[in-house]
Amino acid sequence: MSEDRTFLILFALLYAVFTAIRVYYRSRPTVRERPEQEQTEEEERVGGAAGVAVAVSVLGYWASIALYVASPSWMRWSELALPAWIRWAGVLAGIVCLPFLVWIHSTMGRFYLDRLELREDHELITSGPFSRIRNPMYLVLCVFAFSMGLVTSYALNLLFSIATAASLNWIVDHEEEMLLERFGDEYRAYMERTGRFLPHLGRQADNQ
Repeated sequence: MSEDRTFLILFALLYAVFTAIRVYYRSRPTVRERPEQEQTEEEERVGGAAGVAVAVSVLGYWASIALYVASPSWMRWSELALPAWIRWAGVLAGIVCLPFLVWIHSTMGRFYLDRLELREDHELITSGPFSRIRNPMYLVLCVFAFSMGLVTSYALNLLFSIATAASLNWIVDHEEEMLLERFGDEYRAYMERTGRFLPHLGRQADNQ
């Protein structure tokens, strides 16, 4: 079996497991839905703006993945010819992301939602992976996307993974505005002791 074929199979397997985890947790019960009329203007605005902001990057990313899986030869024009050890590093990083994804989902439990919205009895989660960083889910999604780009060794996949990460950062700005509006000083204090995507070195995290 050729090296490229090996990486294609590993890519498909990792994405299959990643998708299965996401589908499983999305199918579980969540917090009570709020009546549409009770949602704040900020939530409605963020939902629309976020959709526009990520459309090109996300659609481009999934299109590049589809092209790679369907026929890698169509992507040859963007090949980076990365050393095999870098591609294996991408495989390893992708594998490491999977248990973290499960940990994050299980910590969020019924408060996980697949869109920018706060429900009626939403609670602020500050335990587990959220004790040191505020957005571990976005971090894992970005690391996984970039690591899979390394596995493909194609510039197009890497370009769209970076673009998606940049758009997610924009979304987080607005998501945190929503959380500040809902939780006020509690969330401000949480922001002081945690990092957005990486922990604040030397600061004591909340372990409640």
